[in-house]
Amino acid sequence: KTQALILAWRMIGIVFTRLLMWDKAAAKARCARGGAWQDGWGRAVLVMIGGLALLGSAGCDQVRGRRLLQQANTAYHDGNYKESVRLFKEAEQLLPNFPVLHLNKGYTCKQLIVPGAKTPESIVGADCAIKSFKRYMELKPEDPRGEMLYTQTLFDADRFKTLADMYEERYTQNPKDANSVAGLMQVYSKWEKMDEALKWYQVNLEIKPTD
Repeated sequence: KTQALILAWRMIGIVFTRLLMWDKAAAKARCARGGAWQDGWGRAVLVMIGGLALLGSAGCDQVRGRRLLQQANTAYHDGNYKESVRLFKEAEQLLPNFPVLHLNKGYTCKQLIVPGAKTPESIVGADCAIKSFKRYMELKPEDPRGEMLYTQTLFDADRFKTLADMYEERYTQNPKDANSVAGLMQVYSKWEKMDEALKWYQVNLEIKPTD
């Protein structure tokens, strides 16, 4: 951001220097042509000044967002999870593509989940954590923590339908994917749909007959 601001200032300096260097004859010639070129320079200056203002605003958003992120992390370590989530959401408005924010927000929301409970607070916490980890996966697809935390949270929140759809889609794309089959075995067992679970146990035997 600092380098961009310096560059913008230099560009504005160049524009004003050129404007001041034009002699009276050149000014009269421009006026004779209707002043359109002169107006073009004026518009260019205004555009550059506007761009500089936007850069300054973006820099302020970064500072405010990081400050809120620090406050959210502090609230998390203090065990004040609801306040931490509130601060993470506020920071997210300023830093929507900051991966660590979504990772930490997911961890915090996960603290509000009570496995097996269907209380409003637990449901809201699960929705928040799932959304946060999914966003982290999008921003940092190379980090295996994203998918691991996303899948674990779906299990903790009993989101069996989402899990089954996810694993079955993967199996459809690759019928030899043993991990997808193992996931489906686990999902349907926990979901207490034993007929489906047995079906995928059979598929697992076909893929890995020695198991």
